[in-house]
Parts: sequence; C-alpha cells; structure tokens
Amino acid sequence: MKEDLFEDVAGTVTDKEPNALMQVINNEHVEPQTGLQIKESFMPFFDQAEELKAKALTIKVTDIGQKAEMLEARTIRLKLKDIRVNADKTRKDLKEDSLRYGKAVQGVYNIIEYLIIPIEKHLQEQEKFAEVQESKRQAEVKEKRIAELDQVSEFVPMGINLATMTDDDYVKLLNGAMLQYKAKLDAEAKEELERIQRIEAEEIESKRVIAENEKLKAEREAQEKAMAAEREKAEKERIAAEQKAAKERAAQEAIIKAEREAKEKLENEIKANAEQERKDKEQAAKIENDRLIALAQEEEKKKSAPDKIKLLALADLIDFLEIPNVLSENALLITRHTKDKLTQLASIIREQANKL
Repeated sequence: MKEDLFEDVAGTVTDKEPNALMQVINNEHVEPQTGLQIKESFMPFFDQAEELKAKALTIKVTDIGQKAEMLEARTIRLKLKDIRVNADKTRKDLKEDSLRYGKAVQGVYNIIEYLIIPIEKHLQEQEKFAEVQESKRQAEVKEKRIAELDQVSEFVPMGINLATMTDDDYVKLLNGAMLQYKAKLDAEAKEELERIQRIEAEEIESKRVIAENEKLKAEREAQEKAMAAEREKAEKERIAAEQKAAKERAAQEAIIKAEREAKEKLENEIKANAEQERKDKEQAAKIENDRLIALAQEEEKKKSAPDKIKLLALADLIDFLEIPNVLSENALLITRHTKDKLTQLASIIREQANKL
C-alpha cells in the first residue's frame, strides 16, 4: 500500500509542468506584463520544488534503523515547507494589486501547493516511521500488561503508564500486586476460619444461656404469683380512675356539644334570614322589572320617541338589575366586580346619551 502511495505522489507532481503556470495566468486575462511578472515571481519556487522532487521520492523508510533516511526526509520536507511558505508570502503580496491579479496569483500558488503538499506528506510519513512503529509497539505492550494485571488491578497504582514502563519495573509492579493479592486471599481465609470458630463458640454459649433462662423462668413464675395480688389491686384502682375520668370527659363533651349545637342553630338562622332577604329582593326586583317593562311598552307606543330617552331608560334598567346574595368569599368578589362593571356601563350610557 505504501508503494502505491509513492507512485501516486510521483505521478501527481510530474503532471505539473511550467507551461501550466502560464495557462492559469492566461485564463484570468491579465495584462501580458503582469502575467510575466507573476511567472517570474513564482517560477523560482516551482524550479526549487522540482529540484527536490526527484530526491524526495527516492526516500523510502521501511525499518526503524534507517536513521539517516528519516533525517534526510525531515530536511527535505522542511525545505519544501519553506518554499511553500515563501510562495504563499509572495501570493499575499501580489494579490494586493487587484482582484484579477490576485486570482492569477492564487491559481499559480495552487499549482505549487498541489505540487509540494503530497511530497511533504510522503516525507513526513517517512520521517515519523520510527515514531509510528514505536506507538504500535507500546499499544501492544500496554494491552498485554493490562490483561496480565486484570486479576490484581485493585493493587495497581493509578496513573502508571504501562506502555512506557521498562520490563524490570513492570515485573516489580506485577510481583508486588500478586503479593498483595495473595495477602488478601490469606486474610480472607483467616477471617473465614475465625468466623467458623466464632459460630461454634456462639452455639456453646447459646446452650448455656438456654439453661440459665430455664432457671430464671422458674424463679420469675414464682415472683409473678407473689405479685399477682398487687397487680389485681392496681388494676381495680386503674379501672376506678378510668371510670371517673370517663364521667368527667362525658360532662365536658356534653358542654362542647351544647355549644356547637347553639352555634349551628345561630348559623342556620343567619342563612335563613339571608335567604329570605334574597327572596324579598328578588320579588322587589321582579316588581320593579315589571314596572320598567310596562314603561318600556308604553314608550314603544310612541312612534317618534327620541334615542336619548331610550338610552337613559336602558341605563336605569341596568341600575335596577338585582345582584344575587351569595355567601362564599369568591362569590362575593365576583358579585362586587359585576356590580361595579354594571354601574360603569350605566354611567357610560348616560354620558354618551346626554351628548346626543
């Protein structure tokens, strides 16, 4: 695959002949003198790159021991980089003259860049060959060591670079971790043995405690019989105290019940009075509404009644609308808001009617 890349780079560079520079310049239709100036400005870079091309493409590193070839690849690559950088500087200076001039300069530079960059890439691959191989080796070493340390990973310090560690240091690390792992297993085995011994001792102690408890149980039963009379006396006293407290509690509850019933009766009376007041207002409103309807019907009979009179009558009708009597706080807020809006509406109607 590296041989194919080598051939592609060589073929790409060979295609870029000097007359290609003039072709780009001519395509932009610049003045002959300007075109000549562009050619003269960039031709040295082109010639320098061509001189380094053949030598550069003969360098091919296949072994990390080819130190001289890698150094030579770096030297030529840096020279080509200098040519490209200087060509780019010339491009920037020449492009300041005019847009068309700048396009021609850019086109010529593109040819040089196209010539140099593949060679630079090739040389850099040759230059870094040893580094790439070393990176691969380190990755393989790291993967292998991670697998070996998997069982004892908890005893491996954090932040250690397994890829770059020497074999001696790694062996010390592995042995140390294995020793710690064995110590852990020994400690767990010792702990298990102690646990079994502890269980056996607990069983022995449990049997002793059971025997002791039987003895204590017999003594406790004897004590309980002696204390039975005292408990019976205390129970009678407790019952008597509870009965007395129950009587006092019943009397207190009767007082509370009487107060609650009196309060409920008062609230019911207030509600009944409010309901009656609402009905009275509704009846008065109905009578007034009937009166207004009669007046409206009488006014309707008048064929040429003025609009002003009609509007004022509407305002009076709004003023006499009955607002229902409500008890909850939210409902009271709604009825007050409605009454205010109706009053404002009636006032607006009268104000506008008086202007007619």
